[in-house]
Amino acid sequence: MKTIALLLVPVFWLTAKAQEIPTPTQAKDYIESHINPTIDISELDKKFDLLKNHKPGDVVVDGKNIYKFIETTSATAYNAGYIYLDGKKLAQEEISRLTNEIFAEYNSGTSFADLIKKYSMDKNPNAAEMKFTDGQMVGTFEKAVKEHTAGEVFTVITAEKGWYHIVKKNAENQTIKAIRVEYAAYKSS
Repeated sequence: MKTIALLLVPVFWLTAKAQEIPTPTQAKDYIESHINPTIDISELDKKFDLLKNHKPGDVVVDGKNIYKFIETTSATAYNAGYIYLDGKKLAQEEISRLTNEIFAEYNSGTSFADLIKKYSMDKNPNAAEMKFTDGQMVGTFEKAVKEHTAGEVFTVITAEKGWYHIVKKNAENQTIKAIRVEYAAYKSS
């Protein structure tokens, strides 16, 4: 009897979870009855593959995420590498010293990727080749990358957060495909 009860627990759990996932009709009704943000999903986003074969008006349900396809559009993609120095852990003098040291090593031929490994405090595995579109990064970082040209190395300070970045713009800005959608996260009642 215990064995049967233990086997039924996953069945009841799956049944309960399945009832929370909306049907396409529920999703469409939900989207039409709620104010939803319009967002652009670029080909850099994993969700792009889910949406790329749909057409305007289609409603796509992915778990509790609901997307209403509005139109195909484009986005500007940026590509930069960065070294992060944490202003909450390092004194300003130490940040200045490290910044000068990093620029000196870079100017003497050390690759930016090697400098990231040596100095960056966030250990992001994608820090050497970070691709993003408008609105995905903190404003000061995004603005600085937009204003520089490929190959330039520069600093970005987001003082209110204590973030100090030494950034290398890897490539010129590029136009890529994007899909404009209305987005909602389904909440079962």
